[in-house]
Amino acid sequence: MDKIPEMINISQLNRGYAGKILEDVKKNDSVKVIVKNNEPEAVLISVKLYNEMAANSFKQRVTEAVKEHKAFGSLHQYAKNADRDAERKAYQEMLNKKYGK
Repeated sequence: MDKIPEMINISQLNRGYAGKILEDVKKNDSVKVIVKNNEPEAVLISVKLYNEMAANSFKQRVTEAVKEHKAFGSLHQYAKNADRDAERKAYQEMLNKKYGK
């Protein structure tokens, strides 16, 4: 997918070239941008290329989720430690008041 995608006017699909265009996409894993009124409307890619992109996207989402989970876990642990520190401090203050330290 290193090449610049070929622009295909939507009218070419209606003129009987759809089969040839699809064959090229499938055979060469090429990318076609479907254009209507000089504006990109859709992208045509092979199933193989789509699956590769979807797998990479899924891997990226899982990696990000793991990073977020680790970050959340660190924050959660920090919060737990902060709570414990506050509890320890309050307990120590209570002992100091009670036993005069």
